[in-house]
Amino acid sequence: MINERFWNRIRTELMDLTKEAGPLILYQLGLSYGLEVGTQGKDIVKGPTTMTIRFLENYGLLAGWGRFESPELENDEKPLTTKPVTVRLYNNFFAHASESTTGNPSCFFVSGVIAGVLNGILGGHYNCLESQCVAAGSKYCEFVVTPNQSL
Repeated sequence: MINERFWNRIRTELMDLTKEAGPLILYQLGLSYGLEVGTQGKDIVKGPTTMTIRFLENYGLLAGWGRFESPELENDEKPLTTKPVTVRLYNNFFAHASESTTGNPSCFFVSGVIAGVLNGILGGHYNCLESQCVAAGSKYCEFVVTPNQSL
């Protein structure tokens, strides 16, 4: 069973072993996993961007990771293909597993998962950066997703 104690141990060991590369490795692992989930979910999600956020919301709840929300995507106010959007995660399993000693956001794996799911479902190239984190004292984790224009 993967619980907070188990995840905290894995994350701590990985960060200790890889030092500065730890965040990048966690992001890449999340990106790879998210891409697989998004690609499998592509057949389920057919339609507007609102269906993409619904897929992410349901997946997060079923996996026990927390509750994902993105008001911008729920109303299709900002097309994800052109502008950054914000995704909030409440009761984030990964953030509750450990506190940030630096005061910086630390959910690198989740950032990668979000980008990967969107890459898989929408077929584009997205980046995701955490701007607020429960582990650093925020009420929720907040992620900013941007389309990668350089590819």
